[in-house]
Amino acid sequence: MDKSVRIWDVLTCQQTEKLNFENTIQCIALSPDNQSIALGFRFGMWSVLNINTKDILFEDKAEHKDSVECMSFSPNGMYLVTGSEDNTVRVWNAAYWTEVAQHLHGHKGCVTGVAFKPDGKYIASCSTDCTVRLWDMNSGNRVGISPTLSAHMKSITFTSCGNNIISGSDHGIVHTWNASLDNMSNSPIFRHTDAVTCVSISHNGLQVASASKDKSIRLWDSHSGNQIGVPFEGHESEVNSVSFGPTGRLLVSSSTDGTMRLWDVATCAQIGRPFYWTGLLAFRLAMTGLG
Repeated sequence: MDKSVRIWDVLTCQQTEKLNFENTIQCIALSPDNQSIALGFRFGMWSVLNINTKDILFEDKAEHKDSVECMSFSPNGMYLVTGSEDNTVRVWNAAYWTEVAQHLHGHKGCVTGVAFKPDGKYIASCSTDCTVRLWDMNSGNRVGISPTLSAHMKSITFTSCGNNIISGSDHGIVHTWNASLDNMSNSPIFRHTDAVTCVSISHNGLQVASASKDKSIRLWDSHSGNQIGVPFEGHESEVNSVSFGPTGRLLVSSSTDGTMRLWDVATCAQIGRPFYWTGLLAFRLAMTGLG
C-alpha cells in the first residue's frame, strides 16, 4: 500500500490530487457537507483533513489501542463514530473533537462497520464476533444486539427510514435486521457466491448495492429483497468497496485489481474506462459531485 488518498475527476477519469501519509490508511469517511475527510490508520491513529486546504483539523494518536477499521459521520455532520480492532466503538464531537460518550464496549472481536441511524440518535456496529449491535449515541448504552451468526460481519448501513439495518457477511449473505431496541430479527435474503465486503444504500432508500469477493457488485430492492438487473461485472479481483453517487444514478467501486470503476445504475453497465493506479488497495470510497 502506498499510504495515500487520491482525488479523481469522474468526467475525465484523471487523478487530480494525491495526499501522502506516513501510516497505512484503513478507512475513510466524507463529511455530509463535502468539506472534510476523516481517515483511520493502523495502530489506533485517526485524523480529519480539510478537503480544500488540506490542513489537518484534528489528529488522535492515543484513544484507540489498535487499528481504526471503520468510521462514519452523523447525517448532520456534528459527530463522527469510529470502530477499531481493539473491539470498541467511540463517538466524537466534530466541532471540538472530544469524545461524546464513554467508549462503547461489548464486541468481542474487531469492529468492522459503524453507521448512524438517520435521526442521529443511535449507532449500529458489526464485528468479527458475528453480531450486530445497536447503541444509544448519547448514553453509550447498548440497546440492541442480534443473535450470534456463524459468519463475520463486514459492513453495515441503515435504511433511509431507520427501521432496518443492512449488513454483509463472510458467507456471502446480505442480512436485513429489524432495528428494534428489544428484538433485532434477521432476514437473510440477498446472496453472493463469496464473502460480502461492503454494502451501500441509495439516498432514497430504495436500492442496496453489495460488493463481494466474487468480483461482482449486485443491486437489490431494499423492500422485497429481489435482485435488480444483472450483476455489475468487470473487476478482475475482489471488489472491496462500493458507494452510490449523491443522486443514486451512479455507483463507484474499487477492487484489489488496482482499479476503480464507475457504473450506470439503470443499465448495470460500466461508464468509461477504469481509474487505474499502482500499488494501492482502496478500502473505502467516498463520492461527491456528479452521480
